[in-house]
Amino acid sequence: MKSFDAKAVANFIRKGKVVPEVTLSDNTLDLALHKSGGRIILFVRNPHADERPCTVMHEGKFVLKPLWTSGKFLGAVEERDVKLAPHEIGVWS
Repeated sequence: MKSFDAKAVANFIRKGKVVPEVTLSDNTLDLALHKSGGRIILFVRNPHADERPCTVMHEGKFVLKPLWTSGKFLGAVEERDVKLAPHEIGVWS
């Protein structure tokens, strides 16, 4: 049996234009994306007992605005750095 070739798989996926809408730099965090009527709500859960920094990446520019707090408007970019406290669930729209 041939060994797994991660580079070949990545090339195959890219050529097939299989691109996730949102990805995280830390794959140990949980990600859920809900779309309805043109609105997107992003949930990221930190299942760990320590704080985790993470970069949220999107194909093309996007905006992250904290859903539950009146936090600052985070302008349109392709990558956004966030920090999640232990066991925190971040929710953005």
